[in-house]
Amino acid sequence: MRYSNDVERVTNIYKVDGPIRSPWRVVMIGRDLNTLVNSDLVNNLSDPPDKTLFLAGSRTEWIKPSREIAVFARRSGQDLFLAAINGPVAREITIPLTFLKDAAYQALEISEHAEDRNRVNVRERIAARNEQIKLNLPEGGGYIARFSPK
Repeated sequence: MRYSNDVERVTNIYKVDGPIRSPWRVVMIGRDLNTLVNSDLVNNLSDPPDKTLFLAGSRTEWIKPSREIAVFARRSGQDLFLAAINGPVAREITIPLTFLKDAAYQALEISEHAEDRNRVNVRERIAARNEQIKLNLPEGGGYIARFSPK
C-alpha cells in the first residue's frame, strides 16, 4: 500500500452511485491515516488468534508491531497461508516456520522479482517446521505462501 502526498486528491469527498464491489471483506474509511491505524474495527471483526499458530499470543517472537509491514498467518482446513505486505521502505525479514507441525509440507511461494516489478517468482518446495523464510521485500512489495501437508 502506498500513501500519496497528493493531499487535495486524498482529502476530497466523492459520491458513489450504486453498489461498491470489492474483493476485500472490510472497507475502512477515515479522515486520515491516524484514524485508520488506531481503529479497532479489524480487531473486533477478526476471529481470535489461532492458539496452535501463536502459542505465545502477541508475544510471539517474530511479531513486531509496526505501521510499515504486515505479516499474516491463517489456516484453511489443513492448509496454512503466510502473507507479508511491506510499506514504503525496502527491508529484509526472517520468519521461522515454527507454526508448522512436525511434518513435511508442500510449499507454494510467490514473491516479487528482484529486478522487474512486473514479474513474480513462483517456487514450489518441501518445507519443515525447523526452517526459516528470509524475505527481501522491496518498497511496497509482498509475499504469499501456501503450506499443504505432504
